[in-house]
Amino acid sequence: MKKLLFLTIAIFIQALFHPIVFAQKHTHKKKQIPTSKISLNGVDETVALSMINYFRINNKYDKAPLPTSVHFTRSEILTMVNLLHKEIKADKPGRKDSIDGIRIYFASDTNGTINGHLQNTAILVSTRARSDIKKPHMDYYDHDKTTLIKIRGLKSNDHCGEGAKLYTICTGCLDDKKCDWTLPHYYKRSEAEQIVQNFGKDTINTISEWFDLKMFDQMMKYDFDGLRIYFGRHIRDQNTKISNRDSFVITTTKYDSSISNYKDYFDCITTNSFTNYSWTSNPETSMVPIPSEDKGELCPYNCN
Repeated sequence: MKKLLFLTIAIFIQALFHPIVFAQKHTHKKKQIPTSKISLNGVDETVALSMINYFRINNKYDKAPLPTSVHFTRSEILTMVNLLHKEIKADKPGRKDSIDGIRIYFASDTNGTINGHLQNTAILVSTRARSDIKKPHMDYYDHDKTTLIKIRGLKSNDHCGEGAKLYTICTGCLDDKKCDWTLPHYYKRSEAEQIVQNFGKDTINTISEWFDLKMFDQMMKYDFDGLRIYFGRHIRDQNTKISNRDSFVITTTKYDSSISNYKDYFDCITTNSFTNYSWTSNPETSMVPIPSEDKGELCPYNCN
């Protein structure tokens, strides 16, 4: 009896200092994607915003900006696109501000100028749709940093070993006959050459240009090694909305071992069902004063 009493007291004292833990039922929650503030091309949000702001403030002093292009490999673009689709799946069902595209900003290195010229580059930022007709696409930087941190793109101010073909006029070059020039996102090569070579004659007068995610989705279905984003300026024409405005021209590329660089590859790779996307799935943008001749949506007409 004494043994039983001592045992009971011992268990009671142990329980006071070492409470018994009962097994609990665990509920499995949907795994959240770890996020941090970063652009799609791996620039921390604070740094990206400072570069964009530095460009806006100091751009007026650079009267002859240097020819510029930024190249991303297929793997880098695919990483961006796949991450956005992963985030789309992680969104709550019915969320209205759905992920809808990529905005490309003109930006500058904040370390200053070289020989009087800004050190310009491009910042790629994802966007969500919103109901504001004047500002239908809202920037956001919430991404998995480990996925994007290594993406930078290769900036160049030269012809990239003659791989950047739009810096020269190609006499006698024929355009791809599969192209339907009435649809969005297509330039004839001669037009693209004019726009790229028209850049740098005055200060840059555009802040950014927006492209829908579907454009990049369709691109990734085809065989190419990378994308080159040129700085360009629209030629003067009767369309006053884009006449003489700076913009971006995007070309697909393939690696050429003979020049150890990526060479522009011109082909109409997108489909009619995709190219009509801009006009059918985003009716709220129809009131934005962006003419069909433009291949993206320019800011100051369409901004964050």
